[in-house]
Amino acid sequence: MQLLRHFSQQHEDGVCGVATFKELIKLEYPKAFPDELRAMLEFVTMLNAYEEAAATEAKVKQQQVEQLFRAIDADASGCIDEGEFVRELERASEQHGLSAEALVRLFRSKDVDGSGTLDMQEFVELVHDTNPNPNPNPNPNLHPYPNTKPNPNPSPSPSPTPTPNQVHESDLLNHREQILLHGRVG
Repeated sequence: MQLLRHFSQQHEDGVCGVATFKELIKLEYPKAFPDELRAMLEFVTMLNAYEEAAATEAKVKQQQVEQLFRAIDADASGCIDEGEFVRELERASEQHGLSAEALVRLFRSKDVDGSGTLDMQEFVELVHDTNPNPNPNPNPNLHPYPNTKPNPNPSPSPSPTPTPNQVHESDLLNHREQILLHGRVG
């Protein structure tokens, strides 16, 4: 991957003397057999696609979190106070089951500067810290080993179940839709 990154950077800078990455691989590994070269190219292509999918998913999730932040920030102050946080998430409590007291504890645990408000960064950390099982493969259609077959009968993964004192990132992002649809509580 490092070779691909250097190649891409040099192409962007206009200083690369090789037209394609395939040519560069051939130059770097002159004794490699055609099958080995093809396997290297397939592997790098798959990793590159995986990284691009991960970056795209992260960008979409960041946009969702920012949209949720703006929806909860009822007074548009650029910060979420404890009341706004509890009010908006308590409305959606039937899905996550958190009491107002649990929401207050969650809020205060992420108010690292003790200001009584969450700025965007603190809120982003709150949302990301509530994700108990981040998906290591952002695109399940990208098989990590392209020339192998996936297991047709995979064992089911246990899905994390929130306890009454937990909220998960998916809960918060799902509540984004409710908050946006139902408007703010004033």
